[in-house]
Amino acid sequence: MKKSIRVIVAVASALVGRRLRDMLTQAPEIQVVGGVRNGKDALELIRQANPDVVALDIDLPAINGLSALQAIRNEFACPVVLVNSLVQNGAFTKPDNKALGADDFTPKLSQENPRELTSLSALLIDRIKEAATNYKRRIRTGDLPQLSNRQNRSLAAVNERVPASKIVALGVSTGAP
Repeated sequence: MKKSIRVIVAVASALVGRRLRDMLTQAPEIQVVGGVRNGKDALELIRQANPDVVALDIDLPAINGLSALQAIRNEFACPVVLVNSLVQNGAFTKPDNKALGADDFTPKLSQENPRELTSLSALLIDRIKEAATNYKRRIRTGDLPQLSNRQNRSLAAVNERVPASKIVALGVSTGAP
C-alpha cells in the first residue's frame, strides 16, 4: 500500500480553509493532518505533525505567509505550496514563487465563486502530489538547495520593491468569526 501524503492547510479564512481541506480529503493519496488560520499556529502544527507538504496562504495573521515560509525553509524539511489570491490577477508568478523558496503555488479559492472549486481542487491536488514527489526525489539525489541566504536576499528584494512609506493598508472583513 502506498503511503499517503500528509498535508497541513494554513489559510486565514475559515470558510476557504474548510473547503480546501474538504477538497484534499477527496483524494485518496492525501491525508489532511491539520488546518490552521495563522502563521504562528502553522509553525507549531508543522513541529507537531511533521507533514509531507504545507499548503500555505500568504495572507496570514500573527506571522504572515512569507515570514512563515522563510521559517519553514530554515527549520523544517517539507515542501510548501503557496495558496495565493495574487495569482488570479497576475501579480504573482512562478519565478516569484521560486525566488521566495516555495515549491509551487496555486490560486486561492474565492469565497464568492464556489463553481471554481472543481478546477482548483484538481490543480491543488496535482501541485501537492508533485511537490511531495519532487521533494522526495531531491532528498534521494542530495539536490537540496541551501535556502537560508538566498531566501533572506529574496525577501529583502521583495521588501525593497515598495518602501513602507508608500504602502496603504486597507482592512476588510467577510463578517466571519
